[in-house]
Amino acid sequence: MRTFIALLLGTSAVAGCVIYDENLVYEDTGTDADGDDGPERPGDDIDDAGEPDDTAPSAALTLFPSGAVAGDLEILSLCADGVNLEEIFEISFLGSSEIDILTTGGRGEGEFLITVDIPLDSDRSSNHLLVELTNGTTLFLEDAFAIVSNIEDLPQNAGEDGSCD
Repeated sequence: MRTFIALLLGTSAVAGCVIYDENLVYEDTGTDADGDDGPERPGDDIDDAGEPDDTAPSAALTLFPSGAVAGDLEILSLCADGVNLEEIFEISFLGSSEIDILTTGGRGEGEFLITVDIPLDSDRSSNHLLVELTNGTTLFLEDAFAIVSNIEDLPQNAGEDGSCD
């Protein structure tokens, strides 16, 4: 019996061993333990060599309306200045809210329509928009679409009629 208990304790001690990685990324600073920058985000203009990357500036995009009440079904109009939106390959929202993209469709080079459904239990927060074009360009619009609880909390913006004009 003593041999069994010793074997059980020895096995438990070995199974509890944890190995730590020294190169951690600290989320609050965006740098790792060596002081290097953390992972790149879409929307960065310059790569490590100082050359522009294939990410277009976020100023080229505008989304109308810029928010909705949880439980709503909305048609959003994505407008672009100097970017051909007919080349959209994939579009997605990044953030803690659940936003279901139901349909998408182009309206010429400068406008793209997105029909979204926001579940009633979706988190109330601001969400980013990530657009990937067929030529490999990535468009990123930070805090593009807010999910709120009440209509009074919706962000105020121009072009709420869905027009890019």
